Amino acid sequence: MQDTIENTVVSDREDLVSYIWDIYKEINGVRPRWVNFDSMSYDELNAWAGRLAVEAEEAHKQHCQQLAADVQAFEDEVQLMLAMGAGSRANALRWMADAADAADSSKVEHWLWQLGLIHYANFDALRDEIVATL
Repeated sequence: MQDTIENTVVSDREDLVSYIWDIYKEINGVRPRWVNFDSMSYDELNAWAGRLAVEAEEAHKQHCQQLAADVQAFEDEVQLMLAMGAGSRANALRWMADAADAADSSKVEHWLWQLGLIHYANFDALRDEIVATL
């Protein structure tokens, strides 16, 4: 038996429960350990999985929007440092890292994580660019 949940093919009950287990955690940060999956019908599980798929899609959209805002805020601060006389992007990044007490690679990573940039596609390049200024 195959059903489709928002573009995800689920072949049997065990796969459906596994899907719910994982997606619920992705959305809420915890697994639904209190749920008695054995007491739920396949249709109930399938309906719940469908709702979770919609929630996961919305959470992903919100995450992407927040990440874009966080990247923009970082770049706006770089521009502010340039306007304040940094003279170059490297100096601006060094000033920002110094203000954040990010004196080595691990501290730079932690600082960028605090700024919400850990999932930024160019995270490694940004970290390396900052570390090179230290």
